[in-house]
Amino acid sequence: MADLEQFATAKFDAVAYVNDLCKAAPAGVSLERHLTDVELRLQLASDDVTGRLEDASVRAAQRVPALLQELLRIQGDLATAQEAMGEMRSAVAQSSSSSGARAVDRLAALEGVKGRMQAAADALEEASGLASLFHRVDALFEDRDLPAIAEALAGMQRGLAVVGGRAPGVADGPARLAALRARPRPCCRRR
Repeated sequence: MADLEQFATAKFDAVAYVNDLCKAAPAGVSLERHLTDVELRLQLASDDVTGRLEDASVRAAQRVPALLQELLRIQGDLATAQEAMGEMRSAVAQSSSSSGARAVDRLAALEGVKGRMQAAADALEEASGLASLFHRVDALFEDRDLPAIAEALAGMQRGLAVVGGRAPGVADGPARLAALRARPRPCCRRR
């Protein structure tokens, strides 16, 4: 399971996270395989956080009916309207410092963690796809499949925009992409 502490900071950097994962790839395992495994573990951790958020939301929602009954009782007491207003003011003051407010703050913090984990998963997916594209692009040129070549080059452009060309294995990515973009011209002229 992923270490959730690294996602808890607001200064989390998805690109640095992916680069660190690429550098830590075990010997004998392809970078694409390593990134895919990490992406799967990260997705499972994200699903776990989502489940916890849903459980906390259900528990918070279960407390709402009791509060609604109390409000209906107060509204029904027309003879003591002035007292009801005082009770509502004190109830509001208490609820702002109660466990309900703390639960909402915790849910907001968990949602931030989930968002950063999703950003990391998206960056991992782009990095994995980028490595795969660089691996198979030569075969596309050999087949002279221009639509597939164009799609692959566009995918490389998107992947490099996310990863920044700083991940191991694609550090020369911008230069390779520029060279690959020049290749279709002779390929098209020969036909």
